[in-house]
Amino acid sequence: MAMLFVFENVYPIVRKFMTKVAQIVDACGLQCPMPLLKMKQALHNISVGEVVELLATDAGSQKDVAAFAKLSGHDLLVSSEEEGVYRYRLRRTH
Repeated sequence: MAMLFVFENVYPIVRKFMTKVAQIVDACGLQCPMPLLKMKQALHNISVGEVVELLATDAGSQKDVAAFAKLSGHDLLVSSEEEGVYRYRLRRTH
């Protein structure tokens, strides 16, 4: 039972990273506001429930994407940084 309890607590976190991505937007090298604008455009091109992944090198995208997700009501599933590349996954909710 202990193993199951641990797995149940970890599963929602793992599931976020394993979510199938409908479209990847590579905005590396672009400065604000272009990463956000390209992500918004991609969200309009996918169906409700699908996920867009944004790759960006602009550090300002951290605040921009989080604020956009909160204001727009889309689900921010992943927000991470590795070696100067910021990765976001947003699920379209409407």
